Amino acid sequence: MLDNFNFMNRKPRVILEEMQKQHTDDATRVSEMYVHTAVTKNFAELLVVLAEESTASSKRAERLTWSILLLTAALLFFTAYLSFDTYAKSHSPQQQSLNKAKPQ
Repeated sequence: MLDNFNFMNRKPRVILEEMQKQHTDDATRVSEMYVHTAVTKNFAELLVVLAEESTASSKRAERLTWSILLLTAALLFFTAYLSFDTYAKSHSPQQQSLNKAKPQ
């Protein structure tokens, strides 16, 4: 029954539509075959829904990963800037003259 379908590199909805068409063609056959086809159809629908949800979750996780990466890079650059700014201010001529003027 499913030998006619090529499942590789195809969208789940297209595969499901072909299986549903096969299901309506098989509905005229004997009742045992009808039950088997109905169960297969329901299972295929479940797999399609799970595949679509999995794809959406993967895309969401990928976007979150990129967001975290960009946030980390921004924080790194901000920290480097603050570090350089603090270093520059502590070694400025004005700060050094204030340090010399303070009694110890």
